[in-house]
Amino acid sequence: MSDKWDAATSQALIDRLVDQQIPRAVALKNRVDGGERLTDVDIASLKDMLDDANLSRSYVLQHPELHMLAGQLVDLYGQIMRKALENEQKGA
Repeated sequence: MSDKWDAATSQALIDRLVDQQIPRAVALKNRVDGGERLTDVDIASLKDMLDDANLSRSYVLQHPELHMLAGQLVDLYGQIMRKALENEQKGA
């Protein structure tokens, strides 16, 4: 039963990433790459995504098959934050 639960949990995490979090993150990245500044709503959304990632961290650490995907997502969040900070500093 534990293997079925783990498989279902992994699939639920992946589905949420593919259906919700990755599209939102890519949309934010496209906007900041275009020179836009993040709105308060964008910042709240990014914070929610980071909170979700933090809550999933212990599960992901126990499942090596998720490591690469999680690493890529964390990198994407980092790119968004770096570019958003750059845009803020430029006064875009």
